Amino acid sequence: QFTSSQHEHAQFTQQENSKAKRPSSTRKRLSKMLSAEKILSPVRDTLSSTASQFSDKLLLHPVKFERAKSLFLRVADLQMSETSHSCKSHDDGEIETSPIPNFHHAASLPPPHIEFDPQEQWVAIDTGDGLHAPIAPQAIRELSKFGMASAFNEEMWLPDKKTDKLVKGGNHEPLHLGAWKNKGLVTLPARGFLGEEEVMVWTGEFKHGLYGSELPAVRAAGILNMSAKSLADLLLDSERVKEYNEMSLGRTELMVMPGNFEQDGPFGKSVTKVLKSESKPPLLRKVLQFVSIMHAKELEDGSGYLLVTRAVTSKDDHVIDASILRSEILMGVNVIKKVEGDDNRCLMINVNHIRSPMIPTYIAKRLGLSAASNFFNDLRRLNEQSVQQCS
Repeated sequence: QFTSSQHEHAQFTQQENSKAKRPSSTRKRLSKMLSAEKILSPVRDTLSSTASQFSDKLLLHPVKFERAKSLFLRVADLQMSETSHSCKSHDDGEIETSPIPNFHHAASLPPPHIEFDPQEQWVAIDTGDGLHAPIAPQAIRELSKFGMASAFNEEMWLPDKKTDKLVKGGNHEPLHLGAWKNKGLVTLPARGFLGEEEVMVWTGEFKHGLYGSELPAVRAAGILNMSAKSLADLLLDSERVKEYNEMSLGRTELMVMPGNFEQDGPFGKSVTKVLKSESKPPLLRKVLQFVSIMHAKELEDGSGYLLVTRAVTSKDDHVIDASILRSEILMGVNVIKKVEGDDNRCLMINVNHIRSPMIPTYIAKRLGLSAASNFFNDLRRLNEQSVQQCS
């Protein structure tokens, strides 16, 4: 009969004897496991890395380019070549793909439901799933250059009777000189000078002979007592359109690209978005609808901001709606120039070239001239209201 301590000692001795009988097999198993781990560990790491890279590549590419869902932009007047611009994935990954017309380079191949025109050139804005097409940033850069050049091409524009009289009178020279200054800050007299409340208006034509060139274009310039940045932000804010446009029924943002004035995106440090806007002019029974891409950026010399707008075709363009008159902004430009010595003042130059089917040319011209002046007056009214509310 064992005491308690003797029993515990016996158990301990039995366990130790058992361990002594099995050291060889245990060590062998442990040795094999360690050896296998040494071999498998780098393999496992390689497989994990490869799987991660493969997963990333699946996300990067292949990108589906769905023509039926994509938005398209006319670019024949921008003189873009048909050579491939980019065959990489949408976010500049390293995986290549065969160039696709419209998505990687400009092409005469039209969007669905548009008749073929050998003189026309098209690029896709997006892939059909909300991502920008590889060629889109280049197209928008060229559109910006073309818009800026058109706004300051003096040979293209003729003043209306009122503007011609103002210029010949000589008392409105500061406004006139500022309206044609494409570089550097604008110099203006102190507030309250003669002509500060005027709006100068010109008419012109785009003589490239392409789509819409037979329609008149309107250019306007005027001074606003608000900072250039505040005005640019106002024009970009879809929620505020009705504040300065009484005819507006609203503006919807269909697509917003990455980036802003401070942060780089695929279109540079800019705001780029696709918009659907609707308005109801008093002389028309139908609602005017525009689907356009708008791109805004700071001028290279820091003297202000540039906004360019142009119509894009969508999958819904061919759908007939008797209540809607689908119209196109063939070229829209807003150049907002800073005024030297006055941060809360700017001079804006606008260009509008619009196509509205079923509206005769002479009526379109008359509407365009009045709308150009009213746009400045409505912005001035809004700014005065804002100042009064703050005071």
